[in-house]
Amino acid sequence: MSMRPWMRRVAMMLGVIGLILTPITSTIPTASAAQTQYSQAQIWINGGGGALADGSDGIRFAFNDFHPQDNYAMGADSIWFAGKRMHCCSEIGTQLNIGGVLYGTGGASRFFGNTFATLTVSSLTGTAQQIHARPGTIGSGGVRMTYAVTIGGLTYTLVRDISYTYPNKYYTNTMTVIIPAGNTATVKLYHGGDTSPGEFDFGRSLMLTSPVRSV
Repeated sequence: MSMRPWMRRVAMMLGVIGLILTPITSTIPTASAAQTQYSQAQIWINGGGGALADGSDGIRFAFNDFHPQDNYAMGADSIWFAGKRMHCCSEIGTQLNIGGVLYGTGGASRFFGNTFATLTVSSLTGTAQQIHARPGTIGSGGVRMTYAVTIGGLTYTLVRDISYTYPNKYYTNTMTVIIPAGNTATVKLYHGGDTSPGEFDFGRSLMLTSPVRSV
């Protein structure tokens, strides 16, 4: 099996992450995850934006993206700015490593066959819409996406609160990890993917060690 591009490059997070996380001792569980979240439509914010070359119409987002040309990107995030897609191929995804096993919204977790079992979409505000066809609305918006997976009878939950103020060139992605009572596994959060700023797939790399390690 050849190595996917996202396995060679990890994206820097484009948002601001707030995290509630409790790492504990490590064991490797078995999972009962099913790939059910992909039966839902994308969640668009500023669907009519992200198109102008000068960037004046802000960023366009598609969460839980439908990406039939690359199965590994199904359920991941897509971002457009200044008329160009900012992520390639397997796009950007959020992953929980639970006891050494990766579960997530797309990308690496789909490559290894483990995704969250359920997705609940709520608190749609402003231009945020859950619909397959891209809407033409422009402006601010927000959404809450709650992912869950049950492992060994314990349910692990990831809550993502997305907030975008038009026409900013950034957004806020606040993440809360809810670890169930009785857990004995180390739980780690990852957010990244396959970058292609300006649809250009090559460039210099950068690693940060503060406030969190980012590549």
